[in-house]
Amino acid sequence: VAPLKSKARCIEKAENEYEGDVSRIIDIVRASIVVENENQLIAVAKALEDAKVVRLKNRFKEPPFTGYSDALYNIEIKGIICEVQLHVSAIVAHKEENHDYYVYFRSFFAGNIGACEARIHMLEKCIDPDADVEQMLVKMLKSEDKKLMIDMIRLVAKMGDFYIEELLCRRLFELDPDHLEYKSMLAEAVANQGRYKEAEEMHRQC
Repeated sequence: VAPLKSKARCIEKAENEYEGDVSRIIDIVRASIVVENENQLIAVAKALEDAKVVRLKNRFKEPPFTGYSDALYNIEIKGIICEVQLHVSAIVAHKEENHDYYVYFRSFFAGNIGACEARIHMLEKCIDPDADVEQMLVKMLKSEDKKLMIDMIRLVAKMGDFYIEELLCRRLFELDPDHLEYKSMLAEAVANQGRYKEAEEMHRQC
């Protein structure tokens, strides 16, 4: 079970995604289930059918552009809507491998330009069209433009790519390690990937 989403993060999410309507936030209470194989995945999915599921994002069926797959269940329990994240351990482990750092960024910048207008606008702010992919990656990782980094973090989080969200948050935190809000954002990105103990420890330091 993850720590409760912070008040600051709830307000930020409501303002950025729901026009200030906090009643639309349905992931304040969160938990994660990690299974080892397809049989366990199917068994858990069937068990969750008995719950009062109000929304399901099945990203095994329709994964985001990076290919990362999971399922996000919003379940009503005693009048409170909670989020249950269903992951496969092999996918989680692969996502966390350090050597995938550039692989994910290359996919983000080079292969999916037409995914959405907002992403195109963001890419125009940070990409030199005359540079090759590797140069663009290095430029982004070395960027000191905090506003750009925050905008990118919000964008990839909204698109559901929490691994890239974490990488960007870590860069932002590197720029200003004393900024508690940046650390809170990093903790949130970690929690979004089901690493709740690590996220809780970060939250305690905020």
